[in-house]
Parts: sequence; C-alpha cells; structure tokens
Amino acid sequence: MLLAGCRDKQPFAAATAQTSVETKGGLSVTRIPGTAAGEGSAESSGPRLARGAARLASTFAPQGRPLFAPVPWKFTKADRRDLPVKLTQGMRVAFMAYAQPSDIDLDLVLTLPDGLQAAEDRSPDEMPVIVHFVAPRDGIYNLRASADGAGEALLMGFEEATLPETFAGRDLQALAGRYLPGATAMSPVHRESLLPGHAARLTFAALAGHCYGVVAVGSKELRDLDLYLATAEGQELEEDTGPTPDVVIPEVCIDHAGMTTVTLRAAEGQGDAFWQVYELGRRRAHRATPGARAGSGGAER
Repeated sequence: MLLAGCRDKQPFAAATAQTSVETKGGLSVTRIPGTAAGEGSAESSGPRLARGAARLASTFAPQGRPLFAPVPWKFTKADRRDLPVKLTQGMRVAFMAYAQPSDIDLDLVLTLPDGLQAAEDRSPDEMPVIVHFVAPRDGIYNLRASADGAGEALLMGFEEATLPETFAGRDLQALAGRYLPGATAMSPVHRESLLPGHAARLTFAALAGHCYGVVAVGSKELRDLDLYLATAEGQELEEDTGPTPDVVIPEVCIDHAGMTTVTLRAAEGQGDAFWQVYELGRRRAHRATPGARAGSGGAER
C-alpha cells in the first residue's frame, strides 16, 4: 500500500514578476529568484522564501493539512537534515522543500520505519517534491533533505486532501469492478491534469509473489491514454497502449520484492485523468483474469 508520486512539476499558479522558465521532465518549470538568508524561523527566513514555499505548497498540496509547521534549515555544501515523521497506515501525504538561492540542488528522500527507501526526488533543482505517498504501516518515517551548496530552505509536510466523489471516480470504480473483481484498492483515486504527450508517475513497493492491477480513465478531452508498469530499474512489466481513454493493466504478479513504477501518459488530447492501483493478493496457479488483457486495445465498457 505504498505509493509515491514522481510527478512532473507544473509552473506555479502565481509567480513573482522576475521569473525564468526552463524545461524539466518535458514540462516548463517556473523558477523563482532566490533571496539572502534569513534568521531563525519561517517568518524570519525572508518573505520571498516564505512566499515561494507557500506557492509550492498551494501547487502540490492545495487542500492539504500540515503535518508539522514549516521547518527552517540553514545549510552548507553536503549538509543533510533528518526529520522524523509519525504516520499511520493509509495516510496519503506529500513532502516538499523550497530553497534559496535558486541554483541550489536540494534532494528529498523518504524512508520507511525499517530504513528501506520509499520515495525520493533527486531532480536537480531547489524545490524537491514527493506527492501521493500512502503509508503502508504505522510508524516513524524519516524525511532526509540534502544539499549541494550553501543556502536556506523551508521543509514542509502535508496530509493530502481526499479526492471528492465525482462521476469520473465512480466510472473508475466500475471499470475496476469489471476487470479486477475482488481486488483491494491499495491507493486513493489519483487525479492528474495531463497535457498532450505528458506523463504522471507513481511508485509503490511490490511484494514478492503478490499480484497487482491498475485502472485509469480520462475525461472526454483525453482521447487516448497509455498505461505502463515497470520496475524501478526501467524493465517493462506490462502495458496498455490501446487507442482509448480507458486503460487497464489487469494483473501482474511480482517475482521479486521491490519498487515498481506506474506511468500514465496522454497519447492524444489533454484533460483530467483518474487512476488507481489495486492488489489482487498472492499469486495462484491458473488464475483467470476476466475482460481485456493489457495492451490488447484498451478496456471496452
């Protein structure tokens, strides 16, 4: 039940007058200029730092409930900061940091209570983000920030808002009921706004001998979605690239435990997509999967 989003970063909804735009992960990312270091607390760390952190939070956790007050951190090259975070099973959370100056490379890594890595953002920028992480068990998790230069940052954590019930959400559940009967949802319903050719990603910790499935539906403006399942090393396990806005990976059984990546891509059109990951339990001999197979042209409703 462990999920974390490796979501491509969209531009902030509100940016300062002096910004620059660069390409990151195939999308444009608005950069906000840095300011001089402040002192002591979130309020005294500098108004631009606080505003930048607020914009980051409003973009990636717009209705989230803070898990803790923003933590100010002054750092030098190769410094790191560990934050213990208490989570309960099933909590859907996001972690992020905003640093200055803007040429700093700040990384975030989240580890499970047993020390295994669960999620990360090591992209080369000053605003790392981990979203859509669902805690697999109760315990004390560790959020580690590390920097490659000198500066200051605000570290933040949020419990993400539950996705409201929508027609598309009900449609998604109907699709899962048809192609994944008896399966257990191991993630919330995720909603992504996709532009043509752009993708969103989730990672989860798969257990050896267990089987998983994924379903996704797009809005009417999303005419074609592609769905891929792969290991963290990039080895493809299964796909559904049929020319439809509804895609299903009905069953993939995992031989070796490890992180597994789900990628949802807008092949044609743009709009909102809803998707969810399911667990089908342990592998059983001669398990029959009803309905369409992944890659066979998509699900037929």
